[in-house]
Amino acid sequence: ADPPHRDQAAPVAIVSPAPPTESTTSADATAGGRRVMAWLGTTLRTDPELEAAIGYFAAHRDVITTASPETHCLGPNGTLSERLFAPNATHTPTSIFRALRAVGVRVIPQIYDEPAWNTTAILPRFEQLVAHPDPFIQAAVDLAVQEDLDGWNVDFELTSADWANITRVTEDGQRFTQFVDSFAAALQAKGKVLTVDVGTCCHWWWDAVGLNASRIDRVADMSTYKGFLDFLMSVSSALLEYRPEKIGIGFTVKNMTAGDLTGRMAVIEGLNISEIDIWEVDSEEQHQLPPAWLPFFRHFLTQ
Repeated sequence: ADPPHRDQAAPVAIVSPAPPTESTTSADATAGGRRVMAWLGTTLRTDPELEAAIGYFAAHRDVITTASPETHCLGPNGTLSERLFAPNATHTPTSIFRALRAVGVRVIPQIYDEPAWNTTAILPRFEQLVAHPDPFIQAAVDLAVQEDLDGWNVDFELTSADWANITRVTEDGQRFTQFVDSFAAALQAKGKVLTVDVGTCCHWWWDAVGLNASRIDRVADMSTYKGFLDFLMSVSSALLEYRPEKIGIGFTVKNMTAGDLTGRMAVIEGLNISEIDIWEVDSEEQHQLPPAWLPFFRHFLTQ
């Protein structure tokens, strides 16, 4: 099943601004410093599904600047591993990266909990990772350089088995902050970025004070997937915890009311938030941007 914070509804509307401009400055955003990143669903997908998803990103480069293919995970013994595609798929993470790059889409792949869904405890593998983080970090940096990626996105989410020991979670949360700080520094030395998916709850694991002070480039707030009032509360919490330039606001690809979407975009624009993160986009129509969102995102990217 999908992570529990990712099954909430989200909103729709209309407005008609000017078209966005191509980037000439930032490695991962528009010339105005803004980015719309969408996670590209790859898990257990077939070749036709993957190719259709890549085609969707190519056709919507004016509203989605960056793809985060869900291609990698924290593997056995704390290693950087590949997630599972459909058994008969011939595509690989590398072929997906290159196909997206070929059509002008920026690429920040996701590193998730495990090959399929997060059904087993992550902390044992995470503790193996932080005991010897250098091989993992070096493998990720090398792949980013080799494939001309813009960086990496880390999405380590705890399961119910992990939460059984809150002391362990708290201690490992501190180690998580130290790990992503070191990971970010290694990527930035090569001109790459690191983004981290967080919730504005669960401070035992996502230590907002530590993450805000760390060298990570952005946090993608997954708490903002919910209804509008919860969205406002989550954005308020994020602003209390993180510098505005570090905040990405999460959307889910589910229909909203016109008022809901208008309200969310007004909040984002009013606070000068520079990133929107969308979970998740793939080949299925119900997992693609509602047409009423497109003018709003174009306007966001041109400001």
